[in-house]
Amino acid sequence: MGLQFLLGRSGSGKTEYLLNSMRQELLNAPLGHPLIYIVPEQMTFQSEYALVQTPGLEGMMRAQVYSFTRLAWRILQEVGGISRYHVDQTGIHMMLKKIIEHQKEELRLFANSSEQAGFIEELEKMVKEFKQYTVDAPSLEEMKKKLQAEDEKVLADKLHDLHLIYGELEKQLMTKYVDGEDYLKLLSEKVASSAYLAQATIYVDGFHHYTPQELTVLVELMKVCREVKIAVTSDYSYQDFIPNDLHLFRLTSETYQELMGLAAENGIEIQEPIVFNEQKRHQNSPELAYLERYYDERPTPEFQSEPEHIQLLPAVSRRAEVEGIAREVLSLVRDHGYRYRDIALIVRNAEDYHDLLQTIFRDYEIPYFIDQKRAMFHHPLVEFVRSVLEVVSGSWRYETIFRAVKTDLLFPLSSDVHQLREEMDELENYVLAYGIQGSKWTSKEPFTYRKYRSLEDMNLGKTDEELAFEQKINELKNMIVPPIYSLQQKLKQGKIGKEKAEALYRFLTNLDIPQKIEALRNRCEEEGKLQEAREHEQVWKAILHLFDQFVEMMGEEKVSISLFADLFETGLDSMQFALVPPALDQVVVASFERSRLSDIKASFVLGVNDGVIPAKPKSDGLLSEKEREQLLESGLLLAPTGRQKLFDEQFLIYLALSSSSEKLYVSYPLANEEGKTLLPSLVINRVKELFPLLQEKLLMTEPTDLEEEKQVDYITNPLTSIAHLASQLQGWKRHYPMSSAWWDVYNFYVENPDWNSYSGKY
Repeated sequence: MGLQFLLGRSGSGKTEYLLNSMRQELLNAPLGHPLIYIVPEQMTFQSEYALVQTPGLEGMMRAQVYSFTRLAWRILQEVGGISRYHVDQTGIHMMLKKIIEHQKEELRLFANSSEQAGFIEELEKMVKEFKQYTVDAPSLEEMKKKLQAEDEKVLADKLHDLHLIYGELEKQLMTKYVDGEDYLKLLSEKVASSAYLAQATIYVDGFHHYTPQELTVLVELMKVCREVKIAVTSDYSYQDFIPNDLHLFRLTSETYQELMGLAAENGIEIQEPIVFNEQKRHQNSPELAYLERYYDERPTPEFQSEPEHIQLLPAVSRRAEVEGIAREVLSLVRDHGYRYRDIALIVRNAEDYHDLLQTIFRDYEIPYFIDQKRAMFHHPLVEFVRSVLEVVSGSWRYETIFRAVKTDLLFPLSSDVHQLREEMDELENYVLAYGIQGSKWTSKEPFTYRKYRSLEDMNLGKTDEELAFEQKINELKNMIVPPIYSLQQKLKQGKIGKEKAEALYRFLTNLDIPQKIEALRNRCEEEGKLQEAREHEQVWKAILHLFDQFVEMMGEEKVSISLFADLFETGLDSMQFALVPPALDQVVVASFERSRLSDIKASFVLGVNDGVIPAKPKSDGLLSEKEREQLLESGLLLAPTGRQKLFDEQFLIYLALSSSSEKLYVSYPLANEEGKTLLPSLVINRVKELFPLLQEKLLMTEPTDLEEEKQVDYITNPLTSIAHLASQLQGWKRHYPMSSAWWDVYNFYVENPDWNSYSGKY
């Protein structure tokens, strides 16, 4: 039993050392003692792939890659303790909603807030934080009394509500259920009983900070396992002191000292750390090696020549920024021998770039994978279930009915979807014109239609055209109303949660929803949209899992239709896509905080604007920054405050800028979509200080004002180049000169039979 640290700056070879150690062990003794590689959840796929790609390694019986949670699953399966039903984030959201509904009269602040969008999600984050930082309900009760004595009424009332909700949740979980955070607690209790761990060597990598729960697990592993090796990104062995708050490696040095202290307290033998002083990642790029070494150095040393491997890319807008990056990616792949998998885009404000990246990279035919979990609520099936439940629990409003219709999931499986959409548009116009609401939908009286041009027409019979239209809208009504009305009646008949869930499940299967989702998946696979295909596959499984969680928790309880709809909608809102890359050769779109990158040759850091990088501390959440500081001063340890996170921003920026081995592109828009000016980040000034001879390259949407040789960069693929050609031809018609390269492009479209009738093809 022993603990050893691997210390070194970003790119110094810590991860490669750990992987090589495991590779050598596997090659020397394929059936020896277990090798366990613990990494953050988002890093498990790439780490496992790196191991299995080892030349000469024909199998991997000894080595396993785990996150903390997956390791808990493995050990609890071995020694027991996993008998309670697992409740995931979706189930926790529904459970919290149920608890709030039952305790509304006792809540002081959260009774009204519970109806606001996103409240349950924030409450779940707060509960998760309590568990990660080992805060229990009695601790909240004690802190509440202390604050009441200090006349801090608002914060005391918040803790009162949190104590009630958290205490009830813990009571329900304790007897029958277990959630993701409870697994780490169970793991720490069972480590000593595991024969598998007693013989294992543990390698830990990719973490910069550990929660108290994770630290407890690590201490137990140190006590039991043969050896524990932990990689820490730091420039120095901080055994005797923690550097000041503004130091680049404050976060990791604090983590290092915390681990050292816990090991010493528990009598763990601490071996001499291995310190990596050489910069291995940037051996072929002196500029990136210089940036990594001196980014946080003061006074600023200047790089004396013009850098070739670093580019600053200001852009006139975010669209111009993403289009410019797409062109650079294609240039790297076509002209410089890169693979798409060698390239990563690092984004902080993903909400501003997500749609642009999807649209533009699809047009440029660049395969990509966005490394972040996305909510499922925009998927047609989730929207369909939500809308239908709103119809049956409400008053058959026009808006909710047609939200369900426009998902296309009410249409028969073999129908002509495009034609039915057009006909449903006509029905929608009729419903709006005639004010069809509520009981008019469920009445047995058919819809009637008549054109009145004058008072004399009232005594005339209906024309054939009017009769045909009336017949069509009633056929469409009969496609919509009977299945939803039947569901409403069955939900009224069902008294307990299980009966209501069964009614909704039969409603979905009677409409052939599984087959329709499978058809959508197959169509996406045929069109090469692999990520969308995986999303279609996941969403039906997620819906089935939601049924299981609901029936497990509410199956035998009496539930009204409105509460059933509220609980199901809460569950639907919490569902997320969790995808591994559907292909191996893709550009990775990574996030600053979450993603862990390896073997990247070219990095693009997008949106480097003031207020984005470094990020402003967010004040949202159930507890404000002031309240968090107040609780910290009173002795209640929670997640880092906004002030602490602000100190850690420079470390995250440093990791992003040093993530690639050969090329770095830093881009920032000069204006937003409304034309308002956006300021560059201080990071831009810092890079300019280090590299005073660095030239900026402005990214624009059109190449009109550029030199002829630079305009060629905008000729990428047929689908995107045609838009630029149209702009060039418009200028040429107004007697502006046009480059000869664009005449070559024009001739391509004219002579190519697949493109000379562009509008007809697309």
